[in-house]
Amino acid sequence: MFCIRCFLYCCSPRILSLPAWEARRPKCEPGPAVCHCKLSRDRSGNLLSGITLAYEQYLWCTLQKRTLHTTAIDKLLRLVSTPWNLVLPHLLMGAPGPWIVGLICFSVPLAVVFPPGAMTVEFREGVMPVLLHDVPTVNLSHWGNGELADMHRLAFWVPSKDLGVFPNMALPELLNVAKIVLATGKPANLPNPCNSATCTYSLKIEGPKFRCKKNPLSEEDMRNFEDMVSRGTICDDPIFVVVDEAEEFSTNITKNSLKLSWAPVENGVCFSNAPWGTMVCSTTLASYDVRISTFQNGTQGIETSVISERVFWSEAAPIDMNVLRHYFGRSNDSDFYKLPEHQHELTADFVRLQAYYIRQAALFHLIGGISLAQHYPDTAPIGLNGNGAYGSPYFEMQNTRNFNTGISEETVESYLRDILISTISLNSLQPAPLWTNTAPVSVLESANV
Repeated sequence: MFCIRCFLYCCSPRILSLPAWEARRPKCEPGPAVCHCKLSRDRSGNLLSGITLAYEQYLWCTLQKRTLHTTAIDKLLRLVSTPWNLVLPHLLMGAPGPWIVGLICFSVPLAVVFPPGAMTVEFREGVMPVLLHDVPTVNLSHWGNGELADMHRLAFWVPSKDLGVFPNMALPELLNVAKIVLATGKPANLPNPCNSATCTYSLKIEGPKFRCKKNPLSEEDMRNFEDMVSRGTICDDPIFVVVDEAEEFSTNITKNSLKLSWAPVENGVCFSNAPWGTMVCSTTLASYDVRISTFQNGTQGIETSVISERVFWSEAAPIDMNVLRHYFGRSNDSDFYKLPEHQHELTADFVRLQAYYIRQAALFHLIGGISLAQHYPDTAPIGLNGNGAYGSPYFEMQNTRNFNTGISEETVESYLRDILISTISLNSLQPAPLWTNTAPVSVLESANV
């Protein structure tokens, strides 16, 4: 703008008094004031028209001083409306001043439509595709070299000498992973298999998946709710309760059910007359497509999609806590599990146990209740029996004053999914990875460019 004003200041104050020009010239004093008067009305909308008027004045002043060919004069008169005449070299040589003003008139609309702020520069690191072998993953069907000791090395439960499996004895490392996921609201950091900081690849993994559905209150729950309303204790009792309805101390676990119940709490206020919400979740076995991206600043992005899912646990097909005794506890037939048909069955049973214990690790920090101190509004909710949902982004309970119980099926389902993905991080805790992809993985990693 400063350069344009300087140029307009140089416009000749002499205005031709031709009748045609008098009708078109601006109604203000000649000289620099002509240009300034026009521009000062609306700097943004009238910039082009002001320069056009200045061009006409400057052109007539030029024609008074210089003799040009009639063809050149005709093209100069239409230079503003016909900018492709700017490419004619004889106009630049014969009348450089008007040619420059015409170029400015052509450039102003471009500068308005495409200002410097409209152009953004995005840095993208150069990447190249490579094939990597032995990429860390999680494989629930892999039970080692065929020996019981190697199976226990890969198991998600704490092994016992008598080959029995206890429902609440999930692997401590897995429990720690679940705790991190619950607290952060996202999967744990996964090991980077690439030789560079930037790395993007996809894995296909199989593992447990919650299938959740909000349900209306059952008759029993409705009776309990009415009783609490009559006693005025609906907000004094725990306002968030998680119950694993599977049998805790049984060798055959038949009931595949997790139940969540909560009182209506909004911004830390419990509504004593509103009904509770309930959600029931069953556990299926799903195949996931997981896309993992590690960036130069150390952050990770994970995208997942469900390829398929199937039922692996029901009353007709319970989880057998003593199933390993069937394969390894035969004193008279130590090679029983080595037969191909038995190995196929053992693999299926091992997958079921692995999926069950990932579920148990997820519930370990979730089972119990949360109590809201109604008489002390500045007091944080209290977790009961180890419930760690308060403070977790999955359950919208991060803030004491804005405490909510707006629980959705998607967030509960994503909690178990993120724990499954986070089990890949267990590979970095061992001298050698526990599970690696059998086939080479196509990876995009940063290139030295």
